[in-house]
Amino acid sequence: MREPQNGHSEDYELVQAALKGKEAFAALVAKYQKTVFHVAFQILRNQADAQDTAQEAFIRAYESLKRYDPRYRFSAWLTRIAVNLSLDLLKKRKKLPVPLENLAECAASDTAETGSPPRIPREKILGTLDTLRPKHRIAFILFHIEKCPYRQIASIMDIPVSSVKNYLFRARRKLRKKLSAELKLSATRSS
Repeated sequence: MREPQNGHSEDYELVQAALKGKEAFAALVAKYQKTVFHVAFQILRNQADAQDTAQEAFIRAYESLKRYDPRYRFSAWLTRIAVNLSLDLLKKRKKLPVPLENLAECAASDTAETGSPPRIPREKILGTLDTLRPKHRIAFILFHIEKCPYRQIASIMDIPVSSVKNYLFRARRKLRKKLSAELKLSATRSS
């Protein structure tokens, strides 16, 4: 196993110790369980499924620990496992998850640059997130809700940083288009 880069040696040491015994892996679970659950929940929108997915992500990570490349953040590798498991479950369900409650906050952060508050009712925003393609929705969730930087999202999704930016651009554009149509429709009704 190569030495870690980018200053994440604490996780490297825990991984090295976990390869020798399960007790050290428990420290990694304790450190990342909330993050992994939160990512799975944001995708699946079901607490029981998110708990099962988080548990399965840790099991798979433990079983694959020898293949972990310490040049990358352990958290990104683990999150990627959770995202992939969540997507697999969505495919099995063959239905979209219910909308995210936190989307209104994300829309507010997009409009924070202009200083104007969001003019779109929260319910309308929540209803449109499910119209995004899964890869765009995941990039949106990781960036706006999980506050992951572009490079970490790229690592999690196994795509170039330029694709992350493209997915976010497309997600925002589609959300704006859908929501502006809703605003025009509601403005027409109220006049």
